[in-house]
Amino acid sequence: MPLRRWINRKWLPVITVGFILATSLLKLWLDLAVRIKAESWQSFDGALYVNQAFSLLASQWLGDYNNLTLAKGPMYPIWLALNNLIGWPLLFSQSLLYLIAGLVLLVQLRKLFEPGVKTHLVLITFFLLYIFNPFIEVRLMREGIYSSLTVLVIAGWISLYNHLNNSKKGLFARSLLSGLALSAFWLTREEGLWILPTLILLTAYILYRLYSNFYFSSEFFKRAGICLLPIATLLASLHLVSSTNERHYGVYTVVEQKSLPFTSAYGALLRVKHPNWVRYLHVPTEVRLMIYEASPAFKELKPYIDGNLGKVWQRRSWVSDTCNFYPMTCPDYGGTWFMWVFREAVADAGYYSSAITAETYFHRLAQEVNAACNSQQLNCQPLSMTTIPPYRSEYTPLMVSTFFTGLQHILSLPVRDYVFGFYGKSRGDKAGVWRFSELTNNRALPSVTGGEPPYKQLTTTDRFKLSVLQAITTIYQACLPMMSWLILPALLLSMLLALRHNRVTFLLVLNIGILSALVGRLLILSYIDISMFPAFNLWPSYIGVFFPLLFILLVMSIFDAVSQINTWFTNAATSYKVPPN
Repeated sequence: MPLRRWINRKWLPVITVGFILATSLLKLWLDLAVRIKAESWQSFDGALYVNQAFSLLASQWLGDYNNLTLAKGPMYPIWLALNNLIGWPLLFSQSLLYLIAGLVLLVQLRKLFEPGVKTHLVLITFFLLYIFNPFIEVRLMREGIYSSLTVLVIAGWISLYNHLNNSKKGLFARSLLSGLALSAFWLTREEGLWILPTLILLTAYILYRLYSNFYFSSEFFKRAGICLLPIATLLASLHLVSSTNERHYGVYTVVEQKSLPFTSAYGALLRVKHPNWVRYLHVPTEVRLMIYEASPAFKELKPYIDGNLGKVWQRRSWVSDTCNFYPMTCPDYGGTWFMWVFREAVADAGYYSSAITAETYFHRLAQEVNAACNSQQLNCQPLSMTTIPPYRSEYTPLMVSTFFTGLQHILSLPVRDYVFGFYGKSRGDKAGVWRFSELTNNRALPSVTGGEPPYKQLTTTDRFKLSVLQAITTIYQACLPMMSWLILPALLLSMLLALRHNRVTFLLVLNIGILSALVGRLLILSYIDISMFPAFNLWPSYIGVFFPLLFILLVMSIFDAVSQINTWFTNAATSYKVPPN
């Protein structure tokens, strides 16, 4: 055996694994310097997850029922509770989860390629881009695990493809794990639909390969059924959470804001036409005054929305801030903040004393407003059961421009101030910040006013770690925009060559699927940005999931294009025959 081939076979895997292990430990060590930004005043985000996690630790499910109990999925509070039991710092655990997800994905990607130096270089390149991702969620937000769960879902579907022809027991185990990852992903945030095009494409290709191998034999149906097990696992997890909520609160639902009673009531409010439409005003004052006259149920909320009690809401900083974001909405309730005002008003009126009472009220409100629409007492749009404002023709040019400005914003990696905490400290009283630290086992940025900025209070070692992370961020900010523009030409070239040679590979389908997920999420955020709240500029949290997917697509699309070109040249050289003398 030639020396070079022997070195490649014996030492290349060892060198690759050693390098990946060393870089992983380095990144975990660097991340230990990052502190949590506790925001105990945010009853709708961080404080909600903290309270629910403590309730889980006390074996009380999500705690006593109120207007926030079922406002969001339960996965992140479950994660916080589990992390507290383990006793690790939360940010370390979330970095470790991200690392594990990347390693699982790396192992599955390796099985798609032929072994060799080029494959190892490609995998190392991807892993370096992935592991040193500059975005770190420093607040207690669901995005701290959302990117990792997304990567695990995609890795799970790749694993199904890699083990299609293996034993059915092994395929079953991988399908079950993929379903658990999908369930955790779905229960973390409410807009999981954006990943469905990717999973549909990958599942369709997997079924096609099964058909190519087994046709419509009994083996095909057995293995196809196993590959569809993640869907059954997701449905079972949703049933489990819904049943648990029903046992504790009396309603069979996962998240109230997606339940039929609430979406019917809020959708009824949204469908009433505005005499003078102003963007970001979903149910403005003039519309509310009309609905008060048409719906006795909604009129009960008037003191809490438009009366003296309603002024309390206008003093809340996260509502009054809408005037800074959208001056045209002042002094009204702008954007999606009105939904939280509406929920709080229902609670103040006493209808959140139980989940059944709340559902009954929402049913009554929806019936009264829809009846007024049907009788033309109110001028309304078609029946709506959603919390999303109806699409208007004015949104079309805004969607186009926001899509591209949003893409540019993402590629600029606007994470420096957010991650490193230079822009401020924890917000809330000391007791609230201490409660965050107690749950997360993590140091929090101080909340006291005055004194040295957070960066000055760090140790010399932590300052060094943060300076390294900042330098890495600067490199990404300089290189990522240029490199990302290679994705589309590489993907188009791969598609053309694949169609020319009638050879569509799983890697090509994977790249197309990831691109569809990125575009789908970007469209969702663009619509949110033009109609509800600043999805791009308010916090980087909503764009954090883009980066690992972007790194996968960047490396794999270029690698696939190069591979397709090499295959094309190889086939051309093989088919060329020298004429005899």
